[in-house]
Amino acid sequence: MNQIIQNMLDRRSSRAFQPEQLKEEELQLILTAGLAAPSANNSQPWHLTVIQDQDILNWIVEKNKEKMRQSDNPEVVQRGNDSSTHNFYHAPTVIILSADQNRAYGKSDCANVVTQMALAAHSIDIGSCYIASFMQAFAGAQSQLLIDKIGIPQGYQPVFSLALGYRIGDLPPAKPRKENAVTYLR
Repeated sequence: MNQIIQNMLDRRSSRAFQPEQLKEEELQLILTAGLAAPSANNSQPWHLTVIQDQDILNWIVEKNKEKMRQSDNPEVVQRGNDSSTHNFYHAPTVIILSADQNRAYGKSDCANVVTQMALAAHSIDIGSCYIASFMQAFAGAQSQLLIDKIGIPQGYQPVFSLALGYRIGDLPPAKPRKENAVTYLR
């Protein structure tokens, strides 16, 4: 089978990472693959923020957990109160993708970037986890504080993140795919 397709079929989310930081050439390869993603009208409406400072990542997680504790959903509140909850799974590197709010397809285009980076990481045996749950931290009054703290340009809003690191353990087995997810009109 074609290696690219095999990587697509084999990639899984990793949620346990070694503390060792990625090698710079690995990080740059992943970023290059992501930035080659397609976008509507080649607008490239994204900004990537690479965070390897664990204090900043933990600060974002705590801000997110504060929001979780205010939820109407008891399960979300419980996760917000759980000391083991870490939205980024203690990954040594997290890339936050922010979309240009003036572009209609900015969020979709950022999704393309995250997908390509996750596939690139998998192809060089680096674990990744596509994460949106950190987004609660960027809602409400504290949003601008966080945006300013991590240097997101004016007019951009965080939409996704990718946790990266050397995996602990094997990849989990594939979960069954949803049946009847394709309709053919021929």
